[in-house]
Amino acid sequence: MDAFLRTPVYQEDLRFINEDRTIGYVASWGPWCYFERPRVYITRAPITSSFTPGSKAAYMILPQKGTTNLVTQVNPSGVTVKNYNSIEWYPDYNGRIYFVDKYGVPVSIDWYDSILVDYQFQAFTTRELNDALWLAAGELISRPGIGTDGRVENYATIGDFPRRWDFALVAGASYWLLRRLSIMLLQRERRLVFVDEDGKAPDITSLLGEYKKQFDTAVEKIALAERPSIRANVTPEYYLPGQRARFFRMAFKGY
Repeated sequence: MDAFLRTPVYQEDLRFINEDRTIGYVASWGPWCYFERPRVYITRAPITSSFTPGSKAAYMILPQKGTTNLVTQVNPSGVTVKNYNSIEWYPDYNGRIYFVDKYGVPVSIDWYDSILVDYQFQAFTTRELNDALWLAAGELISRPGIGTDGRVENYATIGDFPRRWDFALVAGASYWLLRRLSIMLLQRERRLVFVDEDGKAPDITSLLGEYKKQFDTAVEKIALAERPSIRANVTPEYYLPGQRARFFRMAFKGY
């Protein structure tokens, strides 16, 4: 599940939650990663004149530390339409971005300026990973033929399981995580995060089915496994004449 702990999203259109357009949000549902840091793009003012109608890219990177006198729109005659005196941004690393000036006062993004965001986030939290291991451990010891001295009372007791059960625990936890993900994702979240350039979305259902199959196979092997037994064959060093031991009679028969 390591790939889901650093899910990248590139140039998502930021959506604003208020009329003043000072706070925006994205489609991610988990905490953002600190590395790589998020990147914000804002509409760039093109070069407009009678000779060059426009020769700049549509967006520019907006520095997080802020910038002053930022021109984002000009009319065909070259007159400035919008000039941000001071603008900077900071994320809460939980899906929201705030726009302020150098004094910390909220700055409104005009309706004709678009904001794009690059970021990476965690599809599963640490608590969800532990919960998935908890469910896998509980299902593992509940299967017939698998005996254990203790019960799964807390997260720490999972570490007391034999090391040879690790594969089954990981496969079972992966199944529970993907099952939760396939149910909770909305259409916009699924298309934004998991659709590739060709417009194809991965079949999460078949992937979780594979993990479920691996978990069941590993549990069956655990139920059939037995610890190797150590036996000792003890025999006397010598036999006295007249003893009724079978070995003595066989060895001295006919003598």
